[in-house]
Amino acid sequence: MENQRIEAMKQKLEGLNAKCCEIASGCLNPAKDSEWKRTNIQAREIKEEIEQEQRLEMETRFSVGDGVRWGAGTDCKAATVVRVTPKSVYAVEDECKLMNGVDSGEPDALKFSPGGFLGHTSGEQRYEFSPGTGRPIRFSQRTRRNGDVVYKMSGTGSASTGSMSSWGVLYKGRAKHHDYNF
Repeated sequence: MENQRIEAMKQKLEGLNAKCCEIASGCLNPAKDSEWKRTNIQAREIKEEIEQEQRLEMETRFSVGDGVRWGAGTDCKAATVVRVTPKSVYAVEDECKLMNGVDSGEPDALKFSPGGFLGHTSGEQRYEFSPGTGRPIRFSQRTRRNGDVVYKMSGTGSASTGSMSSWGVLYKGRAKHHDYNF
């Protein structure tokens, strides 16, 4: 969610852009031309401020030690942030132990029934997490077509669309999900 300062700057930018259009639609005379230039410069400065504020917000979104997750198809993997730079977040995948598997004997154990592609598993998965020892995975800052800034796993491409658009996108909050039905 964007902070109120960014929202206020966006509103001011909208007003300046409207003023530029209004001035440009009038006759082209030196007085109007200089007013348009001044307004356009103000709009550009506000836009740069908004972009800088959004970058700052993204840079501070993740901190070392945060539990994070990223989408991998229908699965979700858990990790811990180990390094943050202005343009990247590095995370190590956590060791995850399923606590309520089909044969676990737990009261909330997953249920399996034959059918479908490989069978059907139902129930809420519950995991125990411990720090991973693997190599850090890099998530690079990307800007989507709609202007949203996200951190996406390096090497997964930025042009993913539709159901694949969240592949490799990093989110706050540690979680794991394995789709046993796929």
